[in-house]
Amino acid sequence: MKLIDTASMKEAERRADAAGLSYYQMMENAGQAAFSLLAGRFSLPGRRVCLLCGRGNNGGDALVMARLLAGAGAEVCLYLTDGAPRTAEAKQALQNLAGAVSPAPLEQVPQGERFDLLVDGVYGTGFRGELDPFHRTLFAWARGAAPFVLALDIPSGVETDTGLVADGALRADLTAAFAAAKQAALLRPGREWMGECAVLDIGIEEGQLAALTRAAETADEGYLRAQLAPLSPLSHKGTNGRLAAVCGSDLYRGAAALAAEAALRTGVGYLTLCSTERVCQLVSLRSPETVLRPLSGGEEGQLCPGDLPDLWAGTEGADALLIGPGLGRSDGAGELVGELLGRFAGPVLVDADGLYHLARHPQWLAKRRGPTVLTPHLGEMARLIGESAGEIGKNPLACATRWAAEWGAVVLLKGHNTAIAGPDGALAVNPTGGAGLAKAGSGDTLSGILAALLAQGTPPFVAAVCAAWLHGRAGDLCQADRSARSTLPRDLPGRLGDIFAQLGI
Repeated sequence: MKLIDTASMKEAERRADAAGLSYYQMMENAGQAAFSLLAGRFSLPGRRVCLLCGRGNNGGDALVMARLLAGAGAEVCLYLTDGAPRTAEAKQALQNLAGAVSPAPLEQVPQGERFDLLVDGVYGTGFRGELDPFHRTLFAWARGAAPFVLALDIPSGVETDTGLVADGALRADLTAAFAAAKQAALLRPGREWMGECAVLDIGIEEGQLAALTRAAETADEGYLRAQLAPLSPLSHKGTNGRLAAVCGSDLYRGAAALAAEAALRTGVGYLTLCSTERVCQLVSLRSPETVLRPLSGGEEGQLCPGDLPDLWAGTEGADALLIGPGLGRSDGAGELVGELLGRFAGPVLVDADGLYHLARHPQWLAKRRGPTVLTPHLGEMARLIGESAGEIGKNPLACATRWAAEWGAVVLLKGHNTAIAGPDGALAVNPTGGAGLAKAGSGDTLSGILAALLAQGTPPFVAAVCAAWLHGRAGDLCQADRSARSTLPRDLPGRLGDIFAQLGI
């Protein structure tokens, strides 16, 4: 499914208008489509329907609906929440009511009115910031005035591009998204306000929407089936991907164990772990399929520059390299990160402590000779770019997009709205996962999944999108069985087999 931002939607409408589909015709089409959506779900004759119409084109869509609802025998109450329409198209829609409905200016919130259905056409995609006291009170009344609320394009009080929700926003049971789903349809908390989302055709050609560079996509089961083929019956361990993992330290042995098991459960054919002896001892017990390359390490229980010759030998023949989970933050471990980024020519995934060292030495990215995937959470991203995690979290899609282009890397920005961006402008939002993943070690399992897909030859952006979906889906299954509270990162790899079996891959 494609997700579109406000600027892209405006551009699509501009192109459609230039091609002969007028703005008013798009409004008529939107109102007709939303009317048909309601008519397909409810018997309209005699039903009391309230429409809240703002001053812009979202209100114009509702005005078109009012005319059609009245013609279908509904008892229509039409409120102009912010006075007379201000756009030419909305003014035309009001004129076309031609006495079918008498709109009423809304100077104060109605009292005691009750309806069967309520249509929200107040703000649409243009809302930003906070609601004023009048609209907060109005929307509180509206939610109690009818058992079913239909939002046109997006619920009033929800920001289209960020999914941020203003205090007092009007929660919908059904959202009629015109031409394409808006980004807030998958961004928390906004998606919780939208109810069911139905994408309606308003006459804009599919090619015009597909050409928009800022349109994001989201993965689903069909996407994974299309991108990840079943392992060939003629394959062997050498053809199913060779992965080298530079992970773990004496203090963070579990990180390497979690990443290793996740990579193996994703089907990687040959996994080599380069780490300290104590880490290798743990992983040998947890995942005996792992090929171990125990290294001496330094006094801090972390890998050090003296380990580089043996470590580099451990990467020989690897199709991809994973650096960072549990590695440690010593200067010596950092030197290894820099050397590996400069030497390894295949795909490299950098996570956790690898990102810590990269933040201290951003010039290392310029040394890369192959594809790079970075998987920061908000705090790690804040360290990398020098901005606050709070600001990044307000619009993770924009942040990931900007820095993927800047770094020439795929960026998987983890959070309750996980965004994946490619250096070519590709953008995706991950729809899976929940609170059960908000635990230390969860990111290590994601790294193992993603690194395995890279080793199997999956293109980096596609690998990141698929890995995020698989990781989140595993979390969803665990959460359904044992609650978000009791889901642990070590539970996730074991559910991957169920997912792959269900998908047939």
